[in-house]
Parts: sequence; C-alpha cells; structure tokens
Amino acid sequence: MTKLSAKNVGTLKKVKFSEKEELAKKIADAITLYYARLRGKEQPEGERRFGFWFPSEEEHRYCCNVVLKSGMKDRDTLLRHCRSHVHIAFRFGISSAELLSEVKRIAEAEQQAEEEKPLE
Repeated sequence: MTKLSAKNVGTLKKVKFSEKEELAKKIADAITLYYARLRGKEQPEGERRFGFWFPSEEEHRYCCNVVLKSGMKDRDTLLRHCRSHVHIAFRFGISSAELLSEVKRIAEAEQQAEEEKPLE
C-alpha cells in the first residue's frame, strides 16, 4: 500500500481542483451556448435533407439517435432537440441536471437583481 506524503496530498488536491475548474468551464460554456440557441443568436449546425433538418456530424450526439428512434413528429424535430438543454449537456459532457441547475440559479439571481433595482 502506498503511503500518502504531504507532496502526494498536495498533488491530489491540485488534480481535484483542476477537475472542478474544468467542470465549471464546461458548465459556463454550455450555459452560453444554451442561451444563444434559446434566443436564436446561434443555430445548431446541420442541413435539410428531403425537407427534414438533420444535424451535422460534429453537431450529432447520441441523444439525437434517441429522437430519431422515437419518431420525428415534424420536419424540425431534430432542430428543436439540438437547441435543448439535453443535447447541449451531451455536447459538453455534463449532465442535463447540472446544466439546468445553473440556468435556474442564474435566472433566480437575475430576478432578484431586477427586484432590488431602485425605482426611478
């Protein structure tokens, strides 16, 4: 069994901190993309084939296959899906719960800031 020295523990702490920083960056990038797509400022990469919208190879994720297998209700089913929090979470390798939790926290903070604004 390997003994943990002060040096090993310090390295371990740096790795854990680095992982937390990486996760925080992924969540921040996912939120930025989510809001951009929600507000129509950025569109998912893809094209129309036979009237139906399909994601590009780079845009496509496993979650898109689930949508395809469940049946496409209309021509833009995959386009709407690629704007969803589920798809964006898959793109960044985070859980949709983590993404939604942060989106909710931001919305609550914005609402609180709006309520605290002085009336002019």
